[in-house]
Amino acid sequence: MKRWTVILLSFLLCFGSMLPVAFAATAPTTVNATYDSNTGKVLVSGNFGSTPGKIVTLQIRNPNNQMQQLDQGISGTNGAYQFNFTLSNKVNGTYIVNVGGEGATIAATTFQVASIQNLTVNATINGAQINISGNMGAAEGNTVNVEVRNPLNEVIYTDKGKSGVNGAYQFSYTLSQRWTGVYIVKVWGLDGDAINTTTFVIQRNDSNRPSSSGPGSVGTTEPPVNPTAPVSGESTSIELTANLDPSTGIATATLDAAQYASAVQQAQAAGLKNITITIPDVEGAKQYDLKTTPDFFSPTSSNINLTIVTDVGTLAIQPNMLNNIDLSTAKEITLKIGLKDKNDLPDAVKSKIGNRPVLDLTITVDGKVIPFNNPNTSVTVSVPYQPTAEELQNPEHIVVWYIDQQGAIQAVPTGKYDAASGMVTFKTNHFSSYAIVYDVKSFQDISSVVWAKKSIEVMASKGIISGVSDTAFNPGANITRADFMILLTKSLGLDATKGASFNDVTASDYYAHAVGVAKQLGLAEGQGDNQFNPKAQISRQDMIVLISRALKQTGKWSSSGTADDLALFTDKSEVAAYAVNDIAAMVRAGVVEGSGNLLNPTGNATRAEAAVLLHRIYNKY
Repeated sequence: MKRWTVILLSFLLCFGSMLPVAFAATAPTTVNATYDSNTGKVLVSGNFGSTPGKIVTLQIRNPNNQMQQLDQGISGTNGAYQFNFTLSNKVNGTYIVNVGGEGATIAATTFQVASIQNLTVNATINGAQINISGNMGAAEGNTVNVEVRNPLNEVIYTDKGKSGVNGAYQFSYTLSQRWTGVYIVKVWGLDGDAINTTTFVIQRNDSNRPSSSGPGSVGTTEPPVNPTAPVSGESTSIELTANLDPSTGIATATLDAAQYASAVQQAQAAGLKNITITIPDVEGAKQYDLKTTPDFFSPTSSNINLTIVTDVGTLAIQPNMLNNIDLSTAKEITLKIGLKDKNDLPDAVKSKIGNRPVLDLTITVDGKVIPFNNPNTSVTVSVPYQPTAEELQNPEHIVVWYIDQQGAIQAVPTGKYDAASGMVTFKTNHFSSYAIVYDVKSFQDISSVVWAKKSIEVMASKGIISGVSDTAFNPGANITRADFMILLTKSLGLDATKGASFNDVTASDYYAHAVGVAKQLGLAEGQGDNQFNPKAQISRQDMIVLISRALKQTGKWSSSGTADDLALFTDKSEVAAYAVNDIAAMVRAGVVEGSGNLLNPTGNATRAEAAVLLHRIYNKY
């Protein structure tokens, strides 16, 4: 009988306002509703007229207008009533509460459900097992989602469950592959209504390292003990001993001619092209000096690449590094790798850098500093760095700044964080001071190009692209041939000795260097009468061809394609004959996707399109 009464009164609650006035009850009804986000408890109370012993029906609908709760009780003294229950399947938003019954008016109110306030998360690692625990509010039955990302920012574990007694939850996961670095654990409630994160660290040769940041922390974690120095291919190894001068913090190691000659001989006998020179960590050292022979920089004697490893930084150099400097009378060359005193920097620069390292690179010949600056070669620099949890959410915004002697800064386009090695790497063809920075740039007018927003922000932060002002990017504007060449050479870190340029490019043009590099490297052939036509808008197909040529010229890929790779595009016949193979190769490699089944090869490329394509090759190659 009670079941039918509840159904009938629920019907009246839904449709009572449609009944004739003469049928409506006259006794007043009051209702109040409260919700505790931490416990999930709902309290509904009020008065049902003033008479005890009356049947009171409660109906609650969630923000999706679905029935959430249907209950019935008996009014007490003075018609008072009360309902208590725990909200299940919580949805954020406004809940509608109706109370009614025989002999009283229907009363309505609402309550709001918002994010859970008491969300905690802890993560520990024992061997290969990750244990994640905490509280999702203080109530049983709250939805709990968990996600774990490795140091490569890849999702390696996801799960979903419900909180237990007092809101407690627990998950366990066994790592299938261990990467050195910071792992991010994110926990959130229903539909992301509450989010918290923590981290744990796996050090090299340390399988039981607990989280170095507290529950929910996004602070800096300790750096790995031994980040992996990147070495290209197998190598012959030399380990040197360094002596520390406590008064200066400089540790000095010496590689004499005999040691170097022996290492070269071993490498050549084994068919190797690399020699790795390691200077072990010296406690208290802020700078490492490697004193060596000029033979070290003689491309004719070995043609072997060299990697110098210290705990401050690693340098991968080519033997032609100093081939634009006369070393005929030199007796000793010293490479200096040290940490710069940030107190010498302008306050604004120092504030932006924070506690991140600033590397100082110097080279001396017979004790005299020389300005290494060689556009025909580059030095790959790697600096040990452990990002914060916040930085690992957007690791592409970990960038490198070049700082000149006056404290002026300039982003180094090749600077990026390598999660696999625990290093920030960049390439340079001149020595100076270099800082690691977390820089997030954006523009007010890129929300309309969601598909390009991330690419624009990342490439702007790396100093590869810039806005038309500090706040505007103008993403839909067409890009010129000259401006695109600037972006392309920056994205791939291209440089070359100055040579003959095009007839319509003068030395004073802002794009002269980039266009000159493109000509020297054979990327741009120009048009009739040695014309580059720098201010003309570049077509999509020409943009793609230039990217393809640059990748091939620099040895970054050898991909090829045919017209068959363009079969799915309905406008493939519009692709120029000279562009077919390059565009096909880029399509096959997944760099060019088109828009639906269209390539639009003859259309003008926009600034947003250029940013997206260059961002793809920047990450991929």
